[in-house]
Amino acid sequence: TDNKTPHTLFSWAENFQLASYSGGVREDGVKIMAEVILNSGSTVDIIAIGPMTNFPQLLSRFPDVVNHARVRAMAGSIYKGYDNSSIPVVEFNVKLCPECMSDLLEAGWEVSMTPLDTCREAAIPAFQMEKLLAVSSSITCIFSTSYLAVCTSDANPYGRCDPKISPFPLFDTVGVLLSLANAEDFITFKELNISVTASGFTEVNDISGRPVQVALFWKDSSSVQLFEEYMTNILCGN
Repeated sequence: TDNKTPHTLFSWAENFQLASYSGGVREDGVKIMAEVILNSGSTVDIIAIGPMTNFPQLLSRFPDVVNHARVRAMAGSIYKGYDNSSIPVVEFNVKLCPECMSDLLEAGWEVSMTPLDTCREAAIPAFQMEKLLAVSSSITCIFSTSYLAVCTSDANPYGRCDPKISPFPLFDTVGVLLSLANAEDFITFKELNISVTASGFTEVNDISGRPVQVALFWKDSSSVQLFEEYMTNILCGN
């Protein structure tokens, strides 16, 4: 591919032969997205947990999707950065295509997002990681091998990976949490007008920003712990 986006799991997948995949391969993923959304008969949640590179095509080719879908995104940094920093940063998913995130916000559909302010706090503790990596099952095998691939990739966005000392971040899973009916039992949302700069900062901008339900805070420390335990139990098959 001539796509220059960093592929953190490329080394894990590069030897897989698509011809051996029994589920079939569809070439036009954006078209499939649109078909699912437009034929669903109800509002679809698009859970966006990576760079937003499909959205410009989806919105330009199938503009009616905005009337049948809403977005739940792991994206941005409002007041907090990585590693509990109090300084906002350009977050990975937005950094790789700021204009894509801007298109998403400008589309006019309902958007909620978990920026680093909340998603950075969710992680599998080091002692749980060792326990999890020792479990023998199909899901932990996939988790372990992809974890290793991410940690050894030059495109690794996490900076460090050591299951003995470092908690493993659960950024993307908080994006999934936003789609649950009881998300507000865990997280406090605030509507903010958000805009995206050319360099990828997600800023509060009451003049030109677009309204977004932003997951700014966990209800309390027990909410984060309950979510971490829930995810660990799923991966361990409990």
